[in-house]
Amino acid sequence: MIPKSHKKIYTPFYQRLVRLKSQLGTHILDFKQRELDHIADWISENGDEGPILDMGCSSGFTTRQLANRFGNSRVHGADIHWKSVNKCRSRYNDLQFHHIDLDFYRNYRGKYGTVLLSHVIEHVNQPVALLNRVKTLLADNGKLIVSVPQERIRGDSAIPENFYSLFRLKFENVHRVKYSYKRLVSTLEAAGIRSVGHQYIHALTDQRSRVMAEKRARRPVYLRDDPACVTDQHRIRHRIQKRHQQCRIAFLICHCP
Repeated sequence: MIPKSHKKIYTPFYQRLVRLKSQLGTHILDFKQRELDHIADWISENGDEGPILDMGCSSGFTTRQLANRFGNSRVHGADIHWKSVNKCRSRYNDLQFHHIDLDFYRNYRGKYGTVLLSHVIEHVNQPVALLNRVKTLLADNGKLIVSVPQERIRGDSAIPENFYSLFRLKFENVHRVKYSYKRLVSTLEAAGIRSVGHQYIHALTDQRSRVMAEKRARRPVYLRDDPACVTDQHRIRHRIQKRHQQCRIAFLICHCP
């Protein structure tokens, strides 16, 4: 069953907005491409040869990118909205897309070596219930990859989508939860999922963000608790914390026992 609020918000035009943002983040700003590259590289180096599921595939953009890397037969997409699924099937008729309902979890139980939840969990009111269902789709020693935006204010990375909702007089933030690393880990643990690694993706290019960090690191850093402390150890720790606060995307690699 799709919640009524989801039917009101996640319209075909909303899906087009999501696709446009993905294209901008891949071809112009490039942070989306770097996110996809990190995820694909990890799957190549650590995953098995089993099928890969892009859960909550929306416009199918990420599914297509993964299929380009791993092959059309190995990568599947799935979404809770029939219109999204049908649109994906029409746009990418060489890929498999599934509609998520109760039968989906029964029919594909234990099928996937890797499941990707890319920018999905922040839209969900009951994430632990979702994660418990997703676990059933994984094969033995299967891996779950969860990607979320790092937001300063809940919904600040979904401004176009939220403006669209306001325009339609739907006064709901499309992001139900603002996740920090700590909160995401604790949500996963509540579902019995153990994190085995994580990665931050900066909004700027890797080279540009590295240069900026190096320039800032040359300046004295006075910590609030000890204004006189400017040791290298504290300076490095402070810069790392500040850089992670500026990151726009984080993803965790998880193991489901």
